This record gives sequence, C-alpha cells and structure tokens, in this order.
Amino acid sequence: MVDAWYNEDIEEHREWKENFGFIESDNIKDNKDINYKGPKLYPTIEVTVSNKSYKRTEPEWVNPVTGEELGEQEITINIEEHIGLYYFETKSAYNSWVASTLDTLDDPVEEPDGVETGIAPDKRPDLPSWLSKYST
Repeated sequence: MVDAWYNEDIEEHREWKENFGFIESDNIKDNKDINYKGPKLYPTIEVTVSNKSYKRTEPEWVNPVTGEELGEQEITINIEEHIGLYYFETKSAYNSWVASTLDTLDDPVEEPDGVETGIAPDKRPDLPSWLSKYST
C-alpha cells in the first residue's frame, strides 16, 4: 500500500494518478488538505525511511586548524527515521527506487561522521520533467 498526495485540479496530477498504477488498497489524498505540508506543484508518495546509514567519499580535506592534509576520506552518514515525500512517475519506479536505494542502505552506526534528517539529494528520485513549466 502507498499513501499518495495529488491535486485533482492540475491536469498533470490527474494524468499521473491515472498512469501511476494504484490499486484499491492505496490511499490517495488531496494535497490541498491543510494537514499536508509537502510540495504542492507535483504529486508525492509518502516514504517511511527507518534509521539507516550510508558511506560517501569526500574529496581531499585540509584541517583548517592544524593544516594537516587528510586526503580523500570515506565517511559514514546516519539518516534519521522520517517520512519523506517524493515524486515517482509510476508504482514500478517507486518499487525500483525502494529496492535499489532504501533496501541497500546499511543499519545506523554508533559513531557516524555526520547525521542527515532526510535522504541525500543524490539518492532522491528525479522530479517530473513537466515541472519546469511552472518555474518562475
């Protein structure tokens, strides 16, 4: 089951809803509801992200206090548990992203190099191409 938010007054949202691949048990909500605090210009799917972690490589770094050159570093980032609101073109794209991104994240580590409250931008799904026509 997925929880989705969309605006039935916007043509692209209606087309998205028709093509997403929803099933009867999915919960489709109106993003004009005052309780919805996410993006309004594009439809979203609620994604529950549990406490996880991932590794990333940082380029060469010089300690500004000591001047010590540490070179390229692999760091571990913990991701705090949260509910994310992300755009997916289809249910298949959603399932693929969960399998290739969320399901590949590691359990949180005891002493991370950093903590994020959401999924890193380079791990998020792409926004819809039609969104550019609403940019100012």
